[in-house]
Amino acid sequence: MVGYQASNRVTIKLHDVSKVAGVIDVLVGAGAEPTSEMFSGAPSVTPAALA
Repeated sequence: MVGYQASNRVTIKLHDVSKVAGVIDVLVGAGAEPTSEMFSGAPSVTPAALA
């Protein structure tokens, strides 16, 4: 064997945008490397969710 590569992916869904910075700080402090895929979008809101 010449070498290997290992990777992990974590998916976190936050509903409170004010917690994003704190979560990123904890993840980076634990050794995670931020990527361009860190933020992939916002969930769609249905009229029923607003009622």
